[in-house]
Amino acid sequence: MYLSDEQWDEMVERINRRAGKPCPLCGEGHLAVGRLVFEMRPFAFGSASLEGPILPVIPAECTSCGYTVLFNAVSLGVVPLDEDGEVS
Repeated sequence: MYLSDEQWDEMVERINRRAGKPCPLCGEGHLAVGRLVFEMRPFAFGSASLEGPILPVIPAECTSCGYTVLFNAVSLGVVPLDEDGEVS
């Protein structure tokens, strides 16, 4: 899922409020946030996993050392939950 300009701007603002400091690993770079939402699923030994939860994440990478962190897209308000509390 690609983020619209509005979604991306809001998400970057939320991330900067929470993690707007220099990189926790090298202390020099800042986090460059992507525009794609990815899915993390349970490991299934090379097969596609259709069971278990799906965790939507947004990666961010340090511009200096490449350290990568994943932000939960639900917590950032990018991906909504349905009435059962599941990713919709």
